[in-house]
Amino acid sequence: MFDNKEKRYVTKGVNEQVPKEIQLYCWNLIDKKRSEAETELDHLQIFEFNPDNQRQASEVIHRQEEPFFIDYHTYLYLFFDYIF
Repeated sequence: MFDNKEKRYVTKGVNEQVPKEIQLYCWNLIDKKRSEAETELDHLQIFEFNPDNQRQASEVIHRQEEPFFIDYHTYLYLFFDYIF
């Protein structure tokens, strides 16, 4: 499903509302998870963003339902003004 880096699909809402830099960050998380080969990746990857404006960061929750996994990451707003 995620072997071809030339064909990446996102929903219309994600494409219109999520900055490209953050989309790339999410794709990098998917690629990292795929390379670990611990878990088979489902076609539906779920990302949740919980902003922490004081730290200029966002907690990123990356999960899938089947087979289940959940990972926690921190995205720093070093050069961007994106606050969700």
